Amino acid sequence: MSNYSFDLKLKIVKHYLEGEESYVSLSKRYKVDGASIQAWVYSYRFHGVQGLEGGGKSFDGAFKLNVLNYIREHSMSYREAAAYFNIGCHKTIRKWNDLYQQHGIERLNTNIKGRPPMSKKKENESLEEEVKRLRAENAYLKKLRTLIQERDLSKKKSRSK
Repeated sequence: MSNYSFDLKLKIVKHYLEGEESYVSLSKRYKVDGASIQAWVYSYRFHGVQGLEGGGKSFDGAFKLNVLNYIREHSMSYREAAAYFNIGCHKTIRKWNDLYQQHGIERLNTNIKGRPPMSKKKENESLEEEVKRLRAENAYLKKLRTLIQERDLSKKKSRSK
């Protein structure tokens, strides 16, 4: 939801709520996904203008579990829950649910994002391995060059006889 300015979101939501246009016509007019417009409208209905403001929020494990339980108890969709709890994107909740199903509550308590950072020790080890590999490659190429030169030299000698 953060790809669009707050002003544009508010303008589109107000057009929709005033009954001027449908999700489809607003989507075509502003070149915005209809599902995003629907999410903005839900969020606006629950939280007012604050529901349209950008994210950057961090949620703890208890909150995530609370959201997942609320969804089950109230048969809510991820989109509706995202609007109700003022979470920027419904896919975030889907990801929480997948993590919970696969790894349990422990995984909800961690805010792991992206690839884990490489430790300095591993980085140094990998650099040392690369240096060893390159040295071996250089030694191999030098030996190959020497063998080719010797072969060419022996061919020249056999021709000259």
